[in-house]
Order: sequence, then C-alpha cells, then structure tokens
Amino acid sequence: MSFSPAPMRRLRMVVLDRDARRVTAVLGRLGVMHLLEARVEDVPESLRRVNRNEDLERCRALLGRIENLRDRLGLAALPAPGPDGEEPLDRAEARVTEMEARLKPVLARREALASESERLQDEHARLSSLTFLDAPLTRVVDSPFLYLFVGSIPEADVAAVRAEARADVVLIEMPLDARRRQLAALTPRRGRFALDTLLRRNNFTPEDLAGLPMGVPAQLLPEIEKRLAEIRAQQEEAGREMQALAEELRPTLVEWHGRLRLELAVLEASANFAHTDSACLMDGWAPSAAVPAVIRKTLEATGGRAVILAHTPEEAGAPSAEVPVLLRNNRFFRPFELLVTTYGLPRYRDVDPTLIVGLSFLLMYGLMFGDVGHGALLALAGAGLWRFMKDRALRDLGVIVLWAGAASVLCGFLYGSLFGIDVEALSVLAHVGSLHWEGPLSQPMYLLTAPILIGVFMVAAGMTANLANRVRNGDASGGLLDRFGGMGLVFYAAALLITAAAWRFGGGRWVWIAAAVFLAGPLLVLFLKEIVHRVLHPSKDEGLAMAAVNGAFEVMETLMSFLTNTVSFSRVGAFALAHGGLSLAVYTLAEIVRGAPGGVLWGAAAVALGNLLILALEGLIVFVQCMRLEYYEFFSKFFEGGGKRYSPFRVG
Repeated sequence: MSFSPAPMRRLRMVVLDRDARRVTAVLGRLGVMHLLEARVEDVPESLRRVNRNEDLERCRALLGRIENLRDRLGLAALPAPGPDGEEPLDRAEARVTEMEARLKPVLARREALASESERLQDEHARLSSLTFLDAPLTRVVDSPFLYLFVGSIPEADVAAVRAEARADVVLIEMPLDARRRQLAALTPRRGRFALDTLLRRNNFTPEDLAGLPMGVPAQLLPEIEKRLAEIRAQQEEAGREMQALAEELRPTLVEWHGRLRLELAVLEASANFAHTDSACLMDGWAPSAAVPAVIRKTLEATGGRAVILAHTPEEAGAPSAEVPVLLRNNRFFRPFELLVTTYGLPRYRDVDPTLIVGLSFLLMYGLMFGDVGHGALLALAGAGLWRFMKDRALRDLGVIVLWAGAASVLCGFLYGSLFGIDVEALSVLAHVGSLHWEGPLSQPMYLLTAPILIGVFMVAAGMTANLANRVRNGDASGGLLDRFGGMGLVFYAAALLITAAAWRFGGGRWVWIAAAVFLAGPLLVLFLKEIVHRVLHPSKDEGLAMAAVNGAFEVMETLMSFLTNTVSFSRVGAFALAHGGLSLAVYTLAEIVRGAPGGVLWGAAAVALGNLLILALEGLIVFVQCMRLEYYEFFSKFFEGGGKRYSPFRVG
C-alpha cells in the first residue's frame, strides 16, 4: 500500500516513419502509454503534424458499412480489433464493396417478397370483411345508381343508425368484436350524403375500398391465400440463402472489422505524433514498471531502429499537474478511490489519501450506525449493487456499502444493538464493568467525547499530508510556515500534550512555560509571517498595518479552526445516540398501537416500517456525514486536486 501515485516516466521515442504504424499498434496492445500531443510550438521547425482527417473519416465510414452488413446478415457483435495489417484501407474498401454486392440481390429479393406479402395480407383482411357481398365489387363501386359504405361502428350506435336510416337504405351487419360491428350500407346515389351524415354522427369508421381486386370477395380469398403460401415458402428459401451467405461472409467481416478497428485506433493515436520526412517522434508517459516492456517491444517491432529516452518527471521538468496520475491501491481499498476522485484527483507528487479515507470512513460509519441487524441488511444491499451493476462506479459504490454494512455489524456487537434493541449478551462494552454499559443511550457523554480522538488523528494526518505535499512540490518553507503545515503541527501537538498533562497532573509553572514556548511560539510565527513578507517584498496595495491585521486574523482563524475541526467529530457519537433514539421511538410507537384492535399486526407493521425507515434514511444521512467529515475536516487541510488522469492508449 502506497500513499503516492504510481511513479511515471516520460518516454520520447524517435522511429522511422515506415515503422511508426507498427510501433503505434504495439503500444496500443501494451495499453500502458499515455500519449501526449506534439504541439507545434514545442518541437523544432523540421518537425510537423500530419493531418489524418481524411483517412480517419474513410476508416469510420468503412466500419459503418461493415456494421451495417453485420446487422443485415443478422450476425452477433463482432470481436474487438484483430490481427495487424499494413495500410488496409484500399483493400478493405474493395472487400466491403464486394460483400455488399453479394448481399444486394438477396436483400432485394427478401424486401420484394416482404412487400408483396404485406400487400396481400392487407387485401385478405379487407376482403374478409366483405364476404357478405355475393357480387363483384366493381358492380357496386362503379355502379351509376348505388353507393356503398363499408366500415365498422360501435355496438351501441347500431340501433340509432337503424332507427334513423331512410327506407331506401339497406344495412348489413356482422359482429367484429365485443364492442364493434362490421357494417355495410347501400343506398341510391341521391341519398349518399344523408347516409354519410347519419353514419358519421354515430361514430362510423369507413373503410377505403381503393386498390382492392374488383372480383367477388369470397372467390378472391382462396387465390390470395394460395399466393401467400407460395410467398412464405419463397421467404423461407431466401432466409436459408441469407443464412448461408452470412456463414460464408462472417470470417471476412470479422477479419476486416478487426483490422479497421485497429487502423482507426492507430490513426487516432498517430494524430498526436510529430514527423519529419523520414522519422516520427512519439511522446508520452508510462508507469515506471512498464517502461522496460515498452522499450523491448518497440525495439522488436522496429528491428532496433529506434531511439528511446526515458526520464523521471523531475528530469523532464514536468510540473506536478501535468504528470498523469495512476492511483495504486490493493483490491480492498481500490473502491474507496471513488470517494477521493469524487472530490478531485491528487496531483502526481501529492499524497494519495485513499488508505486513510477507507479506514476512517468505515470506522466512523460503523460507530455512527452500529447495529448488527441494520448493518447486515446494508451489507446485503451493497453486495447486490456490486454483483448486478455493470457500471464500474456503481460496482465500487456497492463494495463501499458492503464494507460499511460490515463495519456497522462489528460496531453493533460493540454496542449490543440488534435492529435497535439493546441485547446485553451481544455487547462487548457491557462486559467492561467500569462503563456500566446498557446501550448507547446509557452513556451519552462517552459517545460524544470518545470520537474526538478520531478527529485528533484526522486533523493531524491532514496537516502532515499538507506538509508532505508542499515539500514534494518544492515549497518546503511554505509547508513549514503554513498554519496547516509545520507550525500548525507543532501548535496542535503541543496543545494536545499540554492539555493532557494539565488534566492528568494538574497545572504548574512548567505547564505555563511549555504553553508559552510551544503554543505562543507557532502563533507568533504565523502572526509575523505576513509582516516579514511585506518588509522583504513591499507593496503599494498592502502596507505593514494591513499585514499585521492579516496576521492577527490568521492566528484567530487557526485557533478557531483547530478547535471546531476537532470537536466536529463528536457528531460521530451524536449520530450513534440518534440511532438509539430513533429505534426507541419506533418500539415505543409499536407498544402504543398494540393496545388498539388488531394491535399485534399494527405493532409488527410499525416495527417493520420503522426499521426500514431507519435503514434507508439514517443509512444515507450517515453516509453523507462521513463524507462531510472527510472532505471538510480532512481534505481541506491539504487536498488541492487538479491531477491529470492516466488514460493509456489501448487497442482491444
């Protein structure tokens, strides 16, 4: 376990232009090189950037055509980038065009059959509703004397149409479904407008007869059914032909899809490189442990025709904010990186606080929400989130919730709490005779004061991390003189030791002498720091008087922040008391409702719903409070963020 990100090396490689593509593919398969863009202002005039936009667009278009072929052939997702190849775009375009030509007639045949089938099915459905007409449709539709309305009408409106229809109207009805009837209405042409008005007023939905064969409906149906059967057979044959073609073309699709995916990745990466007429400059960062493999593979790919320089960030003169950061934590603590990176990413030379965050978060969460039953349910919820979520951040959150639940279970055994019920047999503290422990509510002052020790550790750890960050980033004097650095550590440690000694042994002259030296001394340094700076660096905007005011405010802010930051951790005990109080309220309510009719059921419901409310509401609030203590009382002492995330170039 390390408190620092993985050490990085700046790699600058010069290879022949003819080897550049091969080396880029090798780097992509290694997946460890964080590529840097070659900025024109940073390279000699003899170097230039090469515009790959045309090849990129061409490669993306070919990939789109291959994926369209895959979808048309009904193939599953194709594999990731496959074997390497040299400049495959011209050959890929020829092969893709050839496959599209093979597929085109098969698709055209399937689409023609599908279109004819859809048309015939529509005709069949529409003619089926007209079988009551035992005459060719053309006699009725084209009749100069009669007008035919065909459609459907709600069952409830049929009676009104019958009652209001004129004597020269013929109505033919057939059941359509439970709520509507099929209706044909025949009238002389002179009465069509009156009949149309009547039907519309009664929610009639007309059916368009245009496009239907004009023969006798009952005689047309068998012919349509026969043709539909022939089409189904032809569609099955076309399906077999498509399946055979898919099996034949799949290896070629897989090969060229892989080659083009690789080519696309290489083209995108190569946009970062600088070129001469015959050479290529590649620049990037890699973890120190991976540098030997990068050098070895590059030399193998080029036959030794490469110049490779590896420098530490200090040798390369790289600021901390420009070096990519790869946090290195073991499997247990890695999910807690989510809590750190949500606030910000540490810079390369800064302390990685993941270890302290993971341990302190679990300790505080367990103490705030210590309950065997609630913790076990919380752990199960976290396990489900980790098991069934696909997003990595949600899976990491699930692991954190799982371990937070486990911490709650352990502290539940410490308190002797099971679903808010104090069980003396479970409690570890109940066996410490001097405590007289009967549950969290029996020792409120103990719960409020004991967590302050956690606060002492967190505040001191934050100042230590700040001092380390300042020293690592070349600001040792600033770290020593900072109120959250060396001076603050001296003052804070002295205040704790003197307070403990005075409480244990009583006051005395030596206590006041120690207070004057170790407490007043750091405060005096903080006060004089601004004044000395103004003496050495005069400013028209801010004189010595303002510097003295600033120094005084810094002393006051230091005193207040150390006190409030430390005492703030008493909320850990306060939430443990709140958990006991809420649980007591739930079981008291359950006792009250047991006296009502059906009281046993009401009491059980009150206990179940109350515990679910505690689990959901308090579990979330405690999570937020733990994060607040981490961010405001710990991170605020040292964490600046601003790190660059390590994003290696990967293929596959």
